[in-house]
Amino acid sequence: MAIYRDPLAPMAGPRALVRRPEAPGLLRWVPRVFIVPHFLAGVGLLAGSLTILATSLVGTPATGRVIAERVTIGSKKGGNAYVVDYVYPTPDGEALGSRGTSLGAATAPASGVRKAVGESIAVRHLGVGKVRHSLPAGASVGDGAAMLGFGLLWNGLMAVFLWALWVRPLRQRWLYRHGVAVPGTITFKQIKPAYRLPQRSQRRFVMVDAGGPVETQRAALRAVADHAA
Repeated sequence: MAIYRDPLAPMAGPRALVRRPEAPGLLRWVPRVFIVPHFLAGVGLLAGSLTILATSLVGTPATGRVIAERVTIGSKKGGNAYVVDYVYPTPDGEALGSRGTSLGAATAPASGVRKAVGESIAVRHLGVGKVRHSLPAGASVGDGAAMLGFGLLWNGLMAVFLWALWVRPLRQRWLYRHGVAVPGTITFKQIKPAYRLPQRSQRRFVMVDAGGPVETQRAALRAVADHAA
């Protein structure tokens, strides 16, 4: 690309050509949109595990009545489940509950899981008003604890991506718009090559604010950084 100038015009410094990344909006928003449902699933996983633990430990005991039993067909081999539907008394009237377990565990000898219609079933329930959660008495607390552990691990991983894709960019934008400009001194500069991506310039500098010197670091596209310099 040729750049023409008036030969009689005064000489100026070299013109910096800023290369813009291809499809910046797509590269920015696809990961952001992708991470949102995964983060919400993690929140639901934590809420479900805490509900199971609370119901198993401090739920109100009650005697319910089985109203239906059925087998659900899973999409994978061995994924069939045995489900029992029951009603149980609460201060606000009868409430409906259900509990499923693997079909193999339900058909095991002396498992005690299978129930006939009309048979009584001991349950524990917890809730406010008509919003209630119930579990058959004797449900394993370990299931809720394992679910809680997996939920904490999942949300820990999601928190890293949530910070990188949402919190940090929004925080930087807020600083650009509302932050106070202070003088600083560049103490380190490094160019990092990247395969099939624009090179990035990483600079470390010391800035002085009301609390004293603070060392920070900033990375940007090399063309943008050289233009800003």
